[in-house]
Amino acid sequence: MARLASHGPAVLRISKTRQTPDSALTVWTRKTLSFHPDGVVLRKNDHRERATRYQGERNYPATWKRYAKVKRGKTAAWVIETLAKPGGWTIELAPTNQDELHTPINTDWKRTRQRNQYR
Repeated sequence: MARLASHGPAVLRISKTRQTPDSALTVWTRKTLSFHPDGVVLRKNDHRERATRYQGERNYPATWKRYAKVKRGKTAAWVIETLAKPGGWTIELAPTNQDELHTPINTDWKRTRQRNQYR
């Protein structure tokens, strides 16, 4: 399991929601990807189980897990153009200005934080 705070504030967060009426177990699923300044991508899969005879629909929120690492030089704009728009992802959290949008995601965020901590 991974903690969101240990990788710095999220630079970009995208999600994809799917209704699954044909599934025997689930009714709804959501996959969320969170991109962080140290280049780590965290993933969370949530789902809602189908109602049974004994209980109603139940939500199962998942924990964040380390999914991938972004290569150096890739920006939030690159992720939005190549992954989010063609794949049908919804942008939940995005950079607010153009400078943040075109700043590389994979930086030495942890090293900078550790250096500034002892000054």
